[in-house]
Amino acid sequence: MAASSNTLSERTILLVEDEETIRTIVLDALRKEGYTVIETHNPLHAAEILGSKLFSVDLLISDVVMPGMNGLEFAKEMRAMQPKLKIILTTGSLEMKQEIEAQPTPNQYFLEKPFTLDAMLAMVAKAIL
Repeated sequence: MAASSNTLSERTILLVEDEETIRTIVLDALRKEGYTVIETHNPLHAAEILGSKLFSVDLLISDVVMPGMNGLEFAKEMRAMQPKLKIILTTGSLEMKQEIEAQPTPNQYFLEKPFTLDAMLAMVAKAIL
């Protein structure tokens, strides 16, 4: 079990969420689980982080509905930069949920808002392995 914890603690997650309260709660929960988390509220900043290759990102967690960029477009751009990138998309929008589910993509997961921290952590564990 200890080896598994060490492996997880070496994982880096890029968290993109424009709602500060949600971002802070998710950030704290992920860090308590031992993940390294880089967080931003802006998809353009996230693209710079991923494109810089200063960090090895194992998982991207992104809200779908954000100012300036649709999360689905953002996910496609991030996958173009890093084809094997694992992505969890979150939204409370029924329309966006249907669009995501209509276009299944390898290594892409969906988490409907509102979600519990337990559900989010379970999804992260599933996606990151």
